[in-house]
Amino acid sequence: MLYNPKWDTRPILDQWIDWLETKDPDEKYEWSSIPECACGQYFGEGWQSINGTSRLNAIARGFKSVTDRADHTFGQCLVRAKQVRDNPWW
Repeated sequence: MLYNPKWDTRPILDQWIDWLETKDPDEKYEWSSIPECACGQYFGEGWQSINGTSRLNAIARGFKSVTDRADHTFGQCLVRAKQVRDNPWW
């Protein structure tokens, strides 16, 4: 599914969480590859220019080291996204 911001007026984080919930939680993504990362798979090509995606990219990267690939599953990404949504101080 490619994202078009005109389709949904909810906050971008909520929209992304809804999509993450449809993914296999054990499926891995390649954070360092723009088309294969969680954001790239949701938004499609050119997602870096969409307002608000830098925050989502940080969530997809994980709160630990970029090299900690155990964090790069859709299930772990969903957990982090919900933490950020539920704790606005993050």
